[in-house]
Amino acid sequence: MAIVSFFSDDEEGTSQFLAANMIGHSLFLLFNVINATYLILVQGFGLGRLQKDTLLKLTLAGCLLQHGSCIASITRWNLGTPHAAQYGIPSAVFGIVAHVPCDMVYFFLAFHRAGQAGIVKAGCAALTVLGVLLSVLTYTNWDDSTESFKYLLMYGPISTLWHIFAVWKHRSDRAKGEVDGVMAGPEEDSVSKILLTAILIDVVAIGLEGGAPKVFSNGAPGMHFCATLLVAIFAGKKVVAGGGSLPQYGTIS
Repeated sequence: MAIVSFFSDDEEGTSQFLAANMIGHSLFLLFNVINATYLILVQGFGLGRLQKDTLLKLTLAGCLLQHGSCIASITRWNLGTPHAAQYGIPSAVFGIVAHVPCDMVYFFLAFHRAGQAGIVKAGCAALTVLGVLLSVLTYTNWDDSTESFKYLLMYGPISTLWHIFAVWKHRSDRAKGEVDGVMAGPEEDSVSKILLTAILIDVVAIGLEGGAPKVFSNGAPGMHFCATLLVAIFAGKKVVAGGGSLPQYGTIS
């Protein structure tokens, strides 16, 4: 007897349906376990870059927060109570707040020029308020149904579109020579390709989330965090937040 059908969607309520969702969220968790482990061991312990890099710290925070969401989701599907408040609320709330630090990464990239520090600060503050607001709405309006996840499901796609726009803008600014510390050359050509790769990863993930079987549609959101990791590592190498005039943000060297 098959435990789970990887390439087909079983009917809701069946054991195969529950297993497919549980395995999908396990795949999502695996993405971020690898991301967080890499950030801590390689970028932190090995290279010492994590300690002084704002973008990497924000990315790590997002990956660690998403661990809470994935673990709660694996548990609720494993117990066969996917919409119950006990694990449903932590799943949704951790999922919402995990987006916030990752979305902040893209504010640093989109508004990198000197004089735009106020925009970055305001954007990060607004994201914090949004995360708190959506979390409170999720908690207060929970009714043990699929509708209870509506705030997370609303935030996710908007967050991804913001990522794509910000990376495209930053990539265009780099190509025009408008990013401080960036000079044309083979290394910059490679960074440009990696930024394009990050956009493509987000696009592929959106496609999987919209039409793939449950195992893959539930695992695909982990790809967005991988894209953020790429952006933080390679775009952040030569970006100093606010055009180099904001030591309070930390130098991203």
